Parts: sequence; structure tokens; C-alpha cells
Amino acid sequence: MGSSNKGDRMECRNGDGSKKGPLAVGFVEAGSGRGGSAWCLLRIARAFRALHADAIDPVFFGFSPASTEMLAADGFTCRTLGSRWWLGRLFEMRRLVREYGLAVLHCNNTPYPHIPLILGARSAGARVTVHIHSSRPLTRREGWGLSLADYCF
Repeated sequence: MGSSNKGDRMECRNGDGSKKGPLAVGFVEAGSGRGGSAWCLLRIARAFRALHADAIDPVFFGFSPASTEMLAADGFTCRTLGSRWWLGRLFEMRRLVREYGLAVLHCNNTPYPHIPLILGARSAGARVTVHIHSSRPLTRREGWGLSLADYCF
């Protein structure tokens, strides 16, 4: 992919070396509004846009209209997740991964609300990364859910 030089662009290539179109990446914010993790996600989004605009096609999903409105105001494609129930969220994310052709889903914030989204994305064939914003110990259920992700940090 790219080096650490700021001017380099990440490129997506097919197996034969030909250039692919932009990689569809979904970002999910599980916070309740415009808190610290939403601002963290906005900084990540701006960095992707600045460095990889031709290689990444981001779509943002949120549990709170406040967080999706904040990202939409910055010009990003956003959707507020509608389902409030665990199973509903699993099937909603599965449908959205297919609808947007997402290759990767990045979950941002505490792990518990992301478990059904991780399951939905994985069952639709997407890779999953999780950025954990929590200082408390994980529950067993959260640990199990995170074990389904491809990468956690």
C-alpha cells in the first residue's frame, strides 16, 4: 500500500496489478451524540479524505442522529441506524454491507453495541476492525464479540 510519507496515496489493485475503484469502507459510531469518540471518528474521516480520497469511499453509520449529522455537515455520506433491537441491528448491518458493497466495517467506541453489527458485517462478507474507547474491563460477551473482528485496537 502506501508508505508513511504524507503525499503518498494508498492504491487498491486487482490480482493482475490493474487499479481497482475506491474501497468501500463503513464506519459505525455507537456513541450517544457529539462526544469524544464522535470527534475522534470525524478526525479519522478527515484524514482518510485528505490522504486517500481516490482509494477510500467512506459511508458513516450511527446510533445517534447527532453524530451522523455532525459527519454529514462535513460532507460525508451518513445514515442513522434504525433498529433498536440486537437481532434487528444484525440484519440491518448485513443488508447495509450488501447495499453499499462494503469491504470493511470499522466500529468506533465501546464494544457491546457493536456485537450485532460485527456479526452482520461478517455474515455479509466484510472485514471488521474495532477501535475500543473504553477504560473499563470488557465483559465476557464483549470479549467474544471482539474475537469475531479481524483487528481491534
